[in-house]
Parts: sequence; C-alpha cells; structure tokens
Amino acid sequence: CQSMAPVFALGVYPGKSMLCACQGLLSRLIAIREDSVFARTAVEVERENLLCFGKDMTTLTTFLETQKTVWDRLLEGLQRFAPNRASLGRDREAARALCELESIRSMPAPWKRIEEIPGLLETLDRVSQRQLSEAKTQALGDIVKRRDALCKVLSALSAQLLQEEKKKELLAPLEEIARAVEAAVTPQDVAYATRDLAQVVQEIRKLVEKTVQALMPRTEVVVNLQELAGER
Repeated sequence: CQSMAPVFALGVYPGKSMLCACQGLLSRLIAIREDSVFARTAVEVERENLLCFGKDMTTLTTFLETQKTVWDRLLEGLQRFAPNRASLGRDREAARALCELESIRSMPAPWKRIEEIPGLLETLDRVSQRQLSEAKTQALGDIVKRRDALCKVLSALSAQLLQEEKKKELLAPLEEIARAVEAAVTPQDVAYATRDLAQVVQEIRKLVEKTVQALMPRTEVVVNLQELAGER
C-alpha cells in the first residue's frame, strides 16, 4: 500500500478511495496487538474486509502494471483535444467518443472499460485530422483565390510602374497567412490564422492604389475592386 500511495495521491488515477480503504484496514489490524478474545473478535469482524482487501490490491497492482500507461494516454488525449472540442462536437462519432472518454475518466472503478480507451482515442484522432485537412483546404483555396485576383491586377501593371520586387513585397502578407495555415494543428488554429485575411487583402489593395498614384499621379488606374477583394 505504501509504495502505491504516491501515485494515487496525485488524484488523476482511479483507485484512490480503494487504496485508502485498504490502508485503513491495515491500520486497524496493526492496532490489534494482543492475543485475546477481543483481538480475535476484531479480526473476525474484519473478515469480509480482508477478503475484499486481496481483490482490491490485485486490482490496483494490475492497473499500475498494465493499465496505467493507457490511462496516461486518456489524460493526454483529453488535454490535447480540449482546444478542438467545439469542432469535434459537431461530428456525431467524435462527440460520442469524447463523451465516453470523459465518462470513463470520471468513474471511480473503470477497470473493465479501460480497454475501450485506445479505440475511442483513435476515433478522435481520425476525425480531428479529417476536420483539420478540410479546414486547411478551404482556407488555402480562399487564399489562392484572393492572391490570384491580386496577381491579375498586378500583372496588368508594367514593370516601369511597379517592379517585380515590389509586387512580391505587396503579396508577402498573404504568403505569411498561407504558411500559418499550413502549420496549423487544429481547425481553430486555421480560423485564427485567417481571421484577418479580408482586411489584409483590403490593405494590399490600398497600397497598390497608393503606390501607383504616387508614381503616376496623372494617370487613372482602373481596378476591379470587387475582384481584387475576392468578393462576388
């Protein structure tokens, strides 16, 4: 019991109350120091508890030796998927898996259900990766559409009016957003990376107009603003 106490004292593993009951039983038995009718009666009273003690210690030992690593995966998985909870909740299969994992974590004696944990985590991994891929594809597609619209306008400007290096500089913020999307690990990261996309496009449009007007103040530059902003 004493060797197990530090592990279960952390409060993140099931079995703490069971271990406390075992420790209490041992303490009561150790306190019986005399060979008397009273002592024998006290031991008899604890007979049922002694029978449970052996089973409980076997259960706790088995958990530490063969199930603790799985439980650690459960704790790590729930923490890892926490930022993605809203997206996972919109998928029926993932929502069920998440609910089951949280139910197992809260059970005082989940021993028979620990074997379900790997499969449930696999479901969350699969759905999470699919949702991330879909979010990235949509976001990158939007970025490409807006970038192509900008490139079409920039390509119409002569090299004398706007040098290639300046054009690349103007498009750099879009490339930065695209890199952030590629590096995202959750759909929420994708949403955060693209939160200012429309505003960035608007700022690029204004910079193009300002640059051209500064170079050729008497020339009227016709720009399709809706296409430039990626609007329909």
